[in-house]
Amino acid sequence: MSAKLLAMSLIASASSVRGTFQQHVLIDGWDELVTDEPVRLGGQGSGPAPHELLPAGLASCIATTVAAFGRRRARCDGRLKRASSTTSASPGATR
Repeated sequence: MSAKLLAMSLIASASSVRGTFQQHVLIDGWDELVTDEPVRLGGQGSGPAPHELLPAGLASCIATTVAAFGRRRARCDGRLKRASSTTSASPGATR
């Protein structure tokens, strides 16, 4: 059995909203999200803080991997109801 290699590229760009801590982030020209700092740090709290995206991405990746593995092992018969993951970037969260 040979393993297939998958190539993946990602282009992300961010643009600042003048006078705020908000950033409009565009991922692969398709998905858009807004990051911001919490109100107590001078932001408007309109989105996750930029440093929160890394642990969120890791948690999402881990949960997706667990779900994919579970579905393959369960032969897609519906036994896997939920996959979740929790990550922590630092003991002093900003929210």
